Amino acid sequence: MGKLAGGGTADALEAVRRALAGVEQASRRRLSGPERLALVTAGLLVAGQLNALVSVLVAEAERARAAEESAGTPLTSWLTLDGRRSAKESAALVFTARDVVANEAVRDAALAGTVSVPQARSIARVLRELPASLTDDQRARAEADLLDRATRTPASGLARATASVLDAVSPADRESPEGQQARLEAQRHRAFLRRGLTVAADGDGSVLLRGSLPELQAAAFLRVLDAHVEASRRAARDAGGLHDPLASGVGTGVERLDRLHVPPSLAARRVDALMVLVETVMAARTAPSLAGDRPRVVVTMRESDLRRRAEQAGVLTTGAEVSAGDLRRLCCDAELVPAVLGSPSEPLDLGTAVRLVPPGLRAAVA
Repeated sequence: MGKLAGGGTADALEAVRRALAGVEQASRRRLSGPERLALVTAGLLVAGQLNALVSVLVAEAERARAAEESAGTPLTSWLTLDGRRSAKESAALVFTARDVVANEAVRDAALAGTVSVPQARSIARVLRELPASLTDDQRARAEADLLDRATRTPASGLARATASVLDAVSPADRESPEGQQARLEAQRHRAFLRRGLTVAADGDGSVLLRGSLPELQAAAFLRVLDAHVEASRRAARDAGGLHDPLASGVGTGVERLDRLHVPPSLAARRVDALMVLVETVMAARTAPSLAGDRPRVVVTMRESDLRRRAEQAGVLTTGAEVSAGDLRRLCCDAELVPAVLGSPSEPLDLGTAVRLVPPGLRAAVA
């Protein structure tokens, strides 16, 4: 990377890069717990300031139309050119930048590290939702109120502070029931448009899930998951902590955590609960028959290889490899379609998962 232009900003970024490259990783081996936590706090502060600076730089580049003039492409497209960001991630970076720089005091607080970038975005959204009838003085007080709340409130809490901030700076402009209904309806509509679920393999045996649910549906989803989580905790407590139906992998296909002596986190318990829900649907055969329902394993091999291959890894339809243990567990609950060949490739056995033709044909098409 060549010498950056930009005076003090370029010098500061280059100094940060050199400093991070020179960190001696082994020097932290003997640190105490409080010393490690102090480093985490300092690292979060620096990361927050860097994220804020990146947002400001992106916003300035967008305002100056730098990508259009230099590369003949919109900034969101330019951000994807190095292959490190998807189009969605690039767009999110630009939208975040707009929110961070929307208010000068909020921008400066983010650059100073007193508010995080997510907090700055929430403050910008609340300020946008305030009535247009507010005076400049009232808006400044609202801004100061939100910045003060940010010292003790996460971004999600700030995003819901519109009504309380308005009560503090202009009780006469308190939102009417009709106005509140209109705002909540618009919020519900935006949440519905943002709904989505992305699935991506991490290349190390896991699949990363990232999604967005409207709050009403998310609440119902979490109630079901947390009911399984609580049932698991109670079962473990009643058994003296020796057995946890979720953490032990019963019915979930996950590795037994009690053997690894790893206490499951809430996030891990929710994933296990989700696996239980999925397997319940599969076992009940309530998923659409065309492309859903329980897994189907098609075995095509020579009889002499049958036992040997049962001890090897398997391959999913996505191309991902699974361990022999996972393959055997999958076969225990899957529909098996055997096609066993002899040494000259003659069929010794050919079977179907079911005797009826229509479901088999549908499975083959799927």
